[in-house]
Amino acid sequence: MNDSSNSKHAILRYCPGCGKPLEWSSDMRYCMSCGTYLIKFIPKEKIEEWMNIPLTSEEIDSLYSVTPNRPPPPHKQEYDPQSIPKYHPSYRARKPWKWGAALGVPILAVLAKLILSVVILLVYMVLVIEDITNLDVNAFLDEHILAITIIEFSTQLVFLLIPFLFTAPFFPQNASKKERWRSIGIPFGLTTSEWFKEIGIGAGFSLIMTGLVYGVQWLSAYLTQFIFGIPAQEILNTDVENISVAFPSTIPLIIIYSLLMIFSIAPSEEVLFRGFTQKGFQNSFKNPQVGKLMALVITAIYFSAFHIYPFVISPPLLFFTFFPYFSLSLILGFLFIWRKNLISAITAHALYNIIQFLILIFIIT
Repeated sequence: MNDSSNSKHAILRYCPGCGKPLEWSSDMRYCMSCGTYLIKFIPKEKIEEWMNIPLTSEEIDSLYSVTPNRPPPPHKQEYDPQSIPKYHPSYRARKPWKWGAALGVPILAVLAKLILSVVILLVYMVLVIEDITNLDVNAFLDEHILAITIIEFSTQLVFLLIPFLFTAPFFPQNASKKERWRSIGIPFGLTTSEWFKEIGIGAGFSLIMTGLVYGVQWLSAYLTQFIFGIPAQEILNTDVENISVAFPSTIPLIIIYSLLMIFSIAPSEEVLFRGFTQKGFQNSFKNPQVGKLMALVITAIYFSAFHIYPFVISPPLLFFTFFPYFSLSLILGFLFIWRKNLISAITAHALYNIIQFLILIFIIT
């Protein structure tokens, strides 16, 4: 029989320093809210089991001999925060990011991707083009479409890197990288069955998303027709034409395009917009339940804006494309709230992209 009083959940259900609920993981050392050093509250005979690694007696002793976790709070003792050594675990306690970061980081990420794409493309052109003064742009695009596609999709990985980098100011100095990745939805320590469960849920939702978004597209087309007087079928055809301009036309390109959508587009957009942005909006509300709902809606609007801004010169097309992206983001945001990590949302997003991709190939060909 398990001794429930000696379990991880019973011993470290709440932080001894600040009382916040804890979700124990094998690489955890400090409370992410107040900086309390948690190891000393674990029974020594249990430490190897909790850390899930073999430890020598010297290593165990070193874990328990760490200097006390943090100075007393200001209301108990006056102290100068600048005097706390930077190696001290309380040098910077965790704090949640809010509106400013949630609004600014996606803009910074898009600008970084644009600059990086242009720089890499220019370097590539210098390397492969002998006479750049007589460049035929259309011929260059046709001949080097594979390289351009790889550059375009791979640079989107900055959408993963920038949110991760911007978590640093909100964590204690000693926070591990795993803890920071977990804070933006990338889990560590899931069992094989848990991975299959998350992926299975995402796969099921990808089918729901496909049906819902196509239904919303048709409704949006007829609403656009009612408001702007443009026939719904013409709007739908224009949308397909815009997508097909840079569409891959050969089997190798289609395969590469699909792989890049799975491993670049879905993970990067989910980390940026759900893991970082939605969480930041949610942190901005005092009431957690209100925060979840408002963050879901605001992020959906923000996510849509980032995808449809090129159509700002065509109000009917801008209006038409908003609602499908909005509904897509609502489902992905709900998955993040429900599952508390991004695996299901990334899977749903990736498979949805592939389904859409295959449908477009069928329509265009």
